Amino acid sequence: MHVSTTPVASRDGDATKPARNKNFYLMVILILLASGAVYGNALFNGFVHDDVPQVVNNTWIRDFRYIPQIFGANVWEFMGKVTTNYYRPLMHVMYTIDFHVFGLEPWGFHLVNILWHGGVSVLVFLVTERLLAKDNPLPRISPDLSAFAVALLFAVNPVHTEAVTWIAGFPELSFSLFYLLSVYYYIRADEGKRGCATLSVAAFACATLCKETALTLPMILFAYDITFRRTRGGIADHLRRWLPFVLVAGVYLALRVHVLKGFAPDIRHPELNAYEYVINVFPLFAQYLGKLLYPFDLNAFHVLHPIKSIFSPKGMISLAIAAAFLVGAGVAFKKSKVVFFGCVVAVVPLLPVFYIPGLGENTFAERYLYLPSFGFILLTVLGIIWIMQRCNAVKAAAAALTVVTVAYAAATVGRNAVWKNNMTFWTDAVAKSPDGAIPHYNLGNNLTSQGRIDEAIEQYRMAISLKPSVDEHYNLGRAYEMKGLAALAIEQYGQAVLLNPSNADSYTHLGFNYAMMGQLDKAVENLEMAIKLNPSDSLARSNLAWVMGMKSGAAKSGGGRMKH
Repeated sequence: MHVSTTPVASRDGDATKPARNKNFYLMVILILLASGAVYGNALFNGFVHDDVPQVVNNTWIRDFRYIPQIFGANVWEFMGKVTTNYYRPLMHVMYTIDFHVFGLEPWGFHLVNILWHGGVSVLVFLVTERLLAKDNPLPRISPDLSAFAVALLFAVNPVHTEAVTWIAGFPELSFSLFYLLSVYYYIRADEGKRGCATLSVAAFACATLCKETALTLPMILFAYDITFRRTRGGIADHLRRWLPFVLVAGVYLALRVHVLKGFAPDIRHPELNAYEYVINVFPLFAQYLGKLLYPFDLNAFHVLHPIKSIFSPKGMISLAIAAAFLVGAGVAFKKSKVVFFGCVVAVVPLLPVFYIPGLGENTFAERYLYLPSFGFILLTVLGIIWIMQRCNAVKAAAAALTVVTVAYAAATVGRNAVWKNNMTFWTDAVAKSPDGAIPHYNLGNNLTSQGRIDEAIEQYRMAISLKPSVDEHYNLGRAYEMKGLAALAIEQYGQAVLLNPSNADSYTHLGFNYAMMGQLDKAVENLEMAIKLNPSDSLARSNLAWVMGMKSGAAKSGGGRMKH
């Protein structure tokens, strides 16, 4: 297949726009088909992990009248007053539209994610095509064919499953689409296309409201300017083009700080000091590069194992990898515009996730590679074709890219099955991260919901041994309570109270289990504390009445059975 890229003049004076023929549109269709085909089995998946609170239990998405409130609140505020670092109003707006079209049918939400992924994949094709039309390091290969290979590998890359197959991964898809749309229109504006500069700024504004990572876009545009516009325009010209993006970023930041009460108010990983925050960026960077290079053996929960010194073996190796990448990008800046731009795209969107204090427990997340993978895939395709050309084996390059595409597609289809439901999801996470407390805890919750209490107890105990918390002790107490093991339940509820003395539920269940053991005074003491902390706790009140009746000898048969 050969696609002509002979420049043709347009009414806008665009002399670099490649000619469009039927093969170009066929490529677009094939990219969309590939995007849909590899994620087709995800349509049979349910709501998994954060999908449940964000969609199923989200009252905001039930009515469009909540949209003004959505824009003035953080991403979790529908659950009450919650401190978080996330302001992503367009996520809830899209979920609202999905809900009014599909109700709570999970296949509808999965379909929307797949469609957005198809759109991003097409934009990868369009952006790559325009970049290669300006600087093609592979003159024997049509820019359209190279762009098609990049977009096809992007469409089927298994590292994207967390962003596409997980409904809650929608912010990655939405910000990436608007991000690349802004880049595309910025390039078209550079080529003289009227109106595209405004569209680029508008797309950037939408991207910021999808995810905070969009704030890195001006760095990408700056890289484009210093790479492809090195000798064009003066300072005034650059300022004129950049100022609208700076203003949009400023408005977003002001809105974000106002809504969140700070830029990133939820500080995580307090066990690390400032020095350790900095040096652990290098192992994270090396880990992300490794997963881009080998996007298999995927895991939804990677446990952070921080280094304490940059001079540790892990620290030195990761520092060397970062230095090598930096040197490679510097060489590319002098040798190849497209290769340098690919290096920038592979790293710049990752910069926000190197801010460890602002991240959750899952510091390394595969979904963060969704957009950066574009830059890496661009480098991979160009590298494979270049090597094969040097060896006079162009057909071998096509064969190699085909093999990689098939391997990627098969891995993506297989990985989708892991996201089928919470049981398959957390079982896989526990198997791959046995030292992670959160996977054990969540698997325990799912086992409990299925009535597999003994297995749940094992998972809760493992979670507590790794990182004890209120929730782990409380739910282990519930599991013991379900089995009628009141003494063991009391022990766990007691630990929960020690960790959080203001948790009324723990006192309620302590009272119930003390009553079951005949220790009525302790039962009354704990039930009264539960009511003091939560006066509307009807369960504690009814159980207290029953216990007081027992104490006074006034309990009558059927007059007030203990509840739990």
